[in-house]
Amino acid sequence: MEFSANGLSAWYGTPDTPAPPQGGAVDAPVEITVGVAPALPGNSVSILYREEGQVERRIRATLSRTDFAARKQYFRASLPVFLPGARVEYQPVVVLAGRQLTTPSPFPSCFQISQQSPRAADVRIEKAALTCDRPYPYRTEYLTRMTIQLRRQLEVIGNTPDGLRVDFLVQGGSLSGRIAGAFHPSGGDWMRIRTDGVGITDIRTTIQTQDGALILMETSGIVEFGTDGFARALAGHFPKTSPVILTPRFLTSDARYTWLNRMQCLGVGYADTEALAVHYDIYSVSFEVSSASGED
Repeated sequence: MEFSANGLSAWYGTPDTPAPPQGGAVDAPVEITVGVAPALPGNSVSILYREEGQVERRIRATLSRTDFAARKQYFRASLPVFLPGARVEYQPVVVLAGRQLTTPSPFPSCFQISQQSPRAADVRIEKAALTCDRPYPYRTEYLTRMTIQLRRQLEVIGNTPDGLRVDFLVQGGSLSGRIAGAFHPSGGDWMRIRTDGVGITDIRTTIQTQDGALILMETSGIVEFGTDGFARALAGHFPKTSPVILTPRFLTSDARYTWLNRMQCLGVGYADTEALAVHYDIYSVSFEVSSASGED
Protein backbone atom coordinates (compact mmCIF):
# COMPACT_ATOMS: atom_id res chain seq x y z
CA MET A 1 0.00 0.00 0.00
CA GLU A 2 1.18 3.51 -0.80
CA PHE A 3 -0.27 6.81 0.42
CA SER A 4 0.90 10.34 -0.22
CA ALA A 5 0.01 14.03 0.09
CA ASN A 6 1.72 17.37 -0.59
CA GLY A 7 4.91 15.82 -1.94
CA LEU A 8 5.23 13.38 0.99
CA SER A 9 4.80 9.64 0.56
CA ALA A 10 4.88 6.40 2.54
CA TRP A 11 4.44 2.75 1.59
CA TYR A 12 4.53 -0.78 3.01
CA GLY A 13 3.82 -4.33 1.89
CA THR A 14 6.11 -3.99 -1.16
CA PRO A 15 9.31 -5.90 -2.00
CA ASP A 16 11.46 -3.28 -0.25
CA THR A 17 9.03 -2.90 2.70
CA PRO A 18 7.87 -6.38 3.80
CA ALA A 19 4.66 -6.66 5.84
CA PRO A 20 2.18 -9.46 6.61
CA PRO A 21 0.00 -10.43 3.60
CA GLN A 22 -3.38 -8.70 3.69
CA GLY A 23 -5.80 -10.91 5.63
CA GLY A 24 -3.32 -13.79 5.65
CA ALA A 25 -2.23 -16.10 8.46
CA VAL A 26 1.24 -15.46 9.87
CA ASP A 27 3.49 -16.84 12.58
CA ALA A 28 4.90 -14.75 15.40
CA PRO A 29 7.01 -12.67 15.60
CA VAL A 30 5.49 -10.10 13.21
CA GLU A 31 7.54 -7.28 11.70
CA ILE A 32 6.37 -4.38 9.53
CA THR A 33 8.66 -2.18 7.44
CA VAL A 34 7.49 1.24 6.24
CA GLY A 35 9.27 3.34 3.61
CA VAL A 36 9.01 7.15 3.60
CA ALA A 37 10.14 9.92 1.27
CA PRO A 38 11.71 12.39 1.25
CA ALA A 39 14.33 11.33 3.81
CA LEU A 40 14.60 13.93 6.58
CA PRO A 41 16.22 13.79 10.05
CA GLY A 42 12.96 14.48 11.92
CA ASN A 43 10.83 11.82 10.22
CA SER A 44 9.17 9.24 12.47
CA VAL A 45 6.91 6.21 12.07
CA SER A 46 4.77 4.33 14.54
CA ILE A 47 2.27 1.50 14.09
CA LEU A 48 -1.26 1.87 15.49
CA TYR A 49 -2.83 -1.56 15.98
CA ARG A 50 -5.69 -3.35 17.70
CA GLU A 51 -6.26 -7.02 18.47
CA GLU A 52 -9.76 -8.39 17.85
CA GLY A 53 -11.13 -4.85 17.51
CA GLN A 54 -10.29 -3.98 21.10
CA VAL A 55 -8.10 -1.23 22.60
CA GLU A 56 -5.95 0.68 20.13
CA ARG A 57 -2.24 0.61 20.95
CA ARG A 58 0.82 2.14 19.37
CA ILE A 59 4.41 0.96 18.94
CA ARG A 60 7.27 3.07 17.63
CA ALA A 61 9.20 1.92 14.56
CA THR A 62 12.96 2.43 14.45
CA LEU A 63 14.97 3.68 11.51
CA SER A 64 16.59 0.62 9.90
CA ARG A 65 18.28 2.16 6.85
CA THR A 66 18.46 5.24 4.60
CA ASP A 67 18.81 5.25 0.81
CA PHE A 68 20.52 8.61 0.37
CA ALA A 69 20.59 8.39 -3.43
CA ALA A 70 16.82 7.86 -3.65
CA ARG A 71 16.08 10.10 -0.62
CA LYS A 72 14.17 7.28 1.09
CA GLN A 73 14.11 6.05 4.69
CA TYR A 74 12.97 2.68 6.00
CA PHE A 75 11.49 2.14 9.47
CA ARG A 76 10.89 -1.27 11.05
CA ALA A 77 8.57 -2.22 13.93
CA SER A 78 8.42 -5.54 15.77
CA LEU A 79 4.85 -5.98 16.97
CA PRO A 80 4.04 -7.39 20.42
CA VAL A 81 2.96 -11.00 20.85
CA PHE A 82 -0.66 -11.95 20.10
CA LEU A 83 -2.82 -14.94 20.97
CA PRO A 84 -3.01 -17.74 18.37
CA GLY A 85 -5.90 -17.11 15.98
CA ALA A 86 -6.09 -13.41 16.86
CA ARG A 87 -7.09 -11.00 14.11
CA VAL A 88 -4.92 -7.87 14.16
CA GLU A 89 -5.67 -4.63 12.31
CA TYR A 90 -3.03 -1.94 11.89
CA GLN A 91 -2.07 1.29 10.20
CA PRO A 92 1.22 3.20 10.01
CA VAL A 93 1.27 6.70 11.53
CA VAL A 94 3.89 8.72 9.65
CA VAL A 95 5.22 12.17 10.57
CA LEU A 96 7.25 13.79 7.78
CA ALA A 97 8.69 17.30 8.04
CA GLY A 98 6.47 17.92 11.07
CA ARG A 99 3.29 16.93 9.19
CA GLN A 100 1.30 13.77 9.78
CA LEU A 101 0.61 11.57 6.77
CA THR A 102 -2.39 9.27 7.21
CA THR A 103 -3.68 6.20 5.39
CA PRO A 104 -6.81 6.67 3.21
CA SER A 105 -8.93 4.85 5.82
CA PRO A 106 -8.36 3.81 9.44
CA PHE A 107 -6.83 0.36 9.95
CA PRO A 108 -6.66 -0.54 6.25
CA SER A 109 -4.49 -3.63 6.82
CA CYS A 110 -4.98 -6.80 8.83
CA PHE A 111 -3.56 -10.27 9.41
CA GLN A 112 -4.30 -13.30 11.57
CA ILE A 113 -1.93 -15.16 13.87
CA SER A 114 -1.65 -18.82 12.88
CA GLN A 115 -3.15 -21.36 15.27
CA GLN A 116 0.03 -23.40 14.79
CA SER A 117 2.38 -20.51 15.47
CA PRO A 118 5.59 -21.89 17.04
CA ARG A 119 5.28 -19.27 19.77
CA ALA A 120 1.69 -20.24 20.68
CA ALA A 121 2.56 -21.65 24.11
CA ASP A 122 4.87 -18.72 24.92
CA VAL A 123 2.16 -16.25 23.91
CA ARG A 124 -0.43 -17.83 26.20
CA ILE A 125 2.02 -17.71 29.10
CA GLU A 126 2.97 -14.11 28.38
CA LYS A 127 -0.66 -12.95 28.13
CA ALA A 128 -1.55 -14.75 31.35
CA ALA A 129 1.40 -13.12 33.10
CA LEU A 130 -0.28 -9.72 32.71
CA THR A 131 -2.67 -10.73 35.51
CA CYS A 132 0.20 -11.53 37.89
CA ASP A 133 1.73 -9.23 40.48
CA ARG A 134 4.39 -7.56 38.38
CA PRO A 135 4.72 -4.03 36.99
CA TYR A 136 2.61 -3.45 33.91
CA PRO A 137 4.76 -2.73 30.84
CA TYR A 138 4.70 0.78 29.43
CA ARG A 139 6.37 2.82 26.73
CA THR A 140 7.38 6.48 26.61
CA GLU A 141 8.02 8.47 23.45
CA TYR A 142 9.46 11.98 23.23
CA LEU A 143 7.05 14.43 21.62
CA THR A 144 8.15 18.03 21.98
CA ARG A 145 9.93 20.69 24.01
CA MET A 146 7.78 23.54 25.29
CA THR A 147 8.52 26.99 26.64
CA ILE A 148 5.65 29.01 28.09
CA GLN A 149 6.26 32.70 28.69
CA LEU A 150 4.14 34.21 31.46
CA ARG A 151 2.97 37.77 31.93
CA ARG A 152 4.77 39.92 34.47
CA GLN A 153 1.55 40.91 36.18
CA LEU A 154 0.23 38.07 38.35
CA GLU A 155 -3.31 37.73 39.65
CA VAL A 156 -2.88 37.04 43.37
CA ILE A 157 -6.19 35.81 44.78
CA GLY A 158 -4.57 35.33 48.18
CA ASN A 159 -4.62 32.83 51.03
CA THR A 160 -7.89 30.91 50.82
CA PRO A 161 -9.27 27.82 52.62
CA ASP A 162 -7.98 25.91 49.57
CA GLY A 163 -4.42 27.28 49.80
CA LEU A 164 -2.67 30.31 48.34
CA ARG A 165 -4.19 30.98 44.93
CA VAL A 166 -2.08 32.69 42.27
CA ASP A 167 -2.99 33.02 38.58
CA PHE A 168 -0.07 32.99 36.12
CA LEU A 169 -1.34 34.22 32.73
CA VAL A 170 0.19 33.07 29.43
CA GLN A 171 1.86 35.71 27.28
CA GLY A 172 3.14 33.34 24.58
CA GLY A 173 5.71 30.62 24.04
CA SER A 174 7.03 28.06 21.59
CA LEU A 175 7.11 24.32 20.84
CA SER A 176 9.67 22.31 18.87
CA GLY A 177 9.51 18.61 17.98
CA ARG A 178 6.64 16.49 16.60
CA ILE A 179 4.37 19.32 17.73
CA ALA A 180 5.91 22.59 16.52
CA GLY A 181 4.34 26.00 16.84
CA ALA A 182 3.48 28.67 19.39
CA PHE A 183 1.23 29.33 22.38
CA HIS A 184 -1.59 31.84 22.00
CA PRO A 185 -1.43 34.79 24.42
CA SER A 186 -4.40 33.36 26.31
CA GLY A 187 -5.10 30.94 29.12
CA GLY A 188 -2.92 30.43 32.14
CA ASP A 189 -2.07 28.45 35.25
CA TRP A 190 -4.60 28.84 38.06
CA MET A 191 -2.16 27.59 40.69
CA ARG A 192 -2.87 26.49 44.24
CA ILE A 193 0.14 26.55 46.60
CA ARG A 194 -0.20 24.20 49.56
CA THR A 195 1.14 24.89 53.04
CA ASP A 196 3.94 22.36 52.44
CA GLY A 197 5.33 24.49 49.59
CA VAL A 198 4.05 22.35 46.70
CA GLY A 199 2.28 24.19 43.89
CA ILE A 200 -0.59 22.34 42.20
CA THR A 201 -0.91 23.46 38.59
CA ASP A 202 -4.18 23.90 36.70
CA ILE A 203 -3.11 24.92 33.18
CA ARG A 204 -5.35 25.53 30.18
CA THR A 205 -4.00 27.20 27.07
CA THR A 206 -4.12 27.03 23.26
CA ILE A 207 -1.39 25.92 20.86
CA GLN A 208 -1.24 26.94 17.21
CA THR A 209 0.99 24.63 15.18
CA GLN A 210 3.23 25.79 12.36
CA ASP A 211 0.75 24.33 9.87
CA GLY A 212 -2.23 26.15 11.38
CA ALA A 213 -3.88 23.58 13.68
CA LEU A 214 -5.38 24.72 16.99
CA ILE A 215 -4.82 22.40 19.96
CA LEU A 216 -6.13 22.81 23.51
CA MET A 217 -3.67 21.77 26.22
CA GLU A 218 -4.89 20.98 29.74
CA THR A 219 -2.57 19.81 32.48
CA SER A 220 -2.25 19.35 36.19
CA GLY A 221 0.98 18.63 38.01
CA ILE A 222 3.26 19.87 40.76
CA VAL A 223 5.85 22.61 41.18
CA GLU A 224 8.34 22.15 44.04
CA PHE A 225 8.84 25.54 45.74
CA GLY A 226 10.60 24.04 48.79
CA THR A 227 9.53 23.43 52.39
CA ASP A 228 9.37 27.20 53.04
CA GLY A 229 7.71 27.85 49.68
CA PHE A 230 4.29 28.68 51.12
CA ALA A 231 5.60 31.34 53.52
CA ARG A 232 7.83 32.80 50.82
CA ALA A 233 4.98 32.91 48.31
CA LEU A 234 2.76 34.69 50.85
CA ALA A 235 5.44 37.39 50.96
CA GLY A 236 5.56 37.51 47.15
CA HIS A 237 8.86 35.65 46.76
CA PHE A 238 9.56 32.50 44.75
CA PRO A 239 12.75 30.44 44.21
CA LYS A 240 14.70 31.36 41.06
CA THR A 241 14.11 27.90 39.60
CA SER A 242 11.66 25.19 40.65
CA PRO A 243 11.27 21.60 39.35
CA VAL A 244 8.03 20.94 37.45
CA ILE A 245 6.26 17.63 36.71
CA LEU A 246 3.09 17.78 34.59
CA THR A 247 0.48 15.41 33.13
CA PRO A 248 -0.68 17.12 29.90
CA ARG A 249 -3.62 16.12 27.72
CA PHE A 250 -4.42 17.53 24.30
CA LEU A 251 -7.66 18.06 22.37
CA THR A 252 -8.14 19.07 18.74
CA SER A 253 -10.57 18.63 15.85
CA ASP A 254 -7.82 18.97 13.23
CA ALA A 255 -7.50 15.61 11.44
CA ARG A 256 -3.72 15.97 11.20
CA TYR A 257 -3.37 15.89 14.99
CA THR A 258 -6.30 13.82 16.28
CA TRP A 259 -3.76 11.16 17.31
CA LEU A 260 -3.01 13.50 20.23
CA ASN A 261 -6.56 13.14 21.57
CA ARG A 262 -5.82 9.58 22.73
CA MET A 263 -2.56 10.35 24.48
CA GLN A 264 -1.76 10.77 28.15
CA CYS A 265 1.51 12.63 28.45
CA LEU A 266 4.15 13.41 31.04
CA GLY A 267 6.04 16.69 31.21
CA VAL A 268 9.32 17.22 33.06
CA GLY A 269 11.20 20.50 33.36
CA TYR A 270 11.56 23.61 35.49
CA ALA A 271 10.03 27.01 36.12
CA ASP A 272 12.26 30.10 35.94
CA THR A 273 10.37 32.50 38.19
CA GLU A 274 12.75 35.39 37.55
CA ALA A 275 12.20 35.19 33.78
CA LEU A 276 8.56 34.11 34.28
CA ALA A 277 9.05 31.18 31.91
CA VAL A 278 8.40 27.44 32.16
CA HIS A 279 10.55 25.00 30.16
CA TYR A 280 9.74 21.30 29.88
CA ASP A 281 9.87 18.22 27.65
CA ILE A 282 6.72 16.27 26.84
CA TYR A 283 6.58 12.47 26.53
CA SER A 284 3.63 10.26 25.62
CA VAL A 285 3.03 7.29 27.94
CA SER A 286 1.28 4.16 26.68
CA PHE A 287 0.62 0.60 27.79
CA GLU A 288 2.63 -1.99 25.85
CA VAL A 289 2.83 -5.78 25.87
CA SER A 290 6.45 -6.85 25.46
CA SER A 291 7.33 -7.88 21.91
CA ALA A 292 8.63 -11.21 20.69
CA SER A 293 12.13 -9.78 20.48
CA GLY A 294 12.21 -9.10 24.22
CA GLU A 295 11.54 -5.37 23.84
CA ASP A 296 10.05 -3.76 26.97
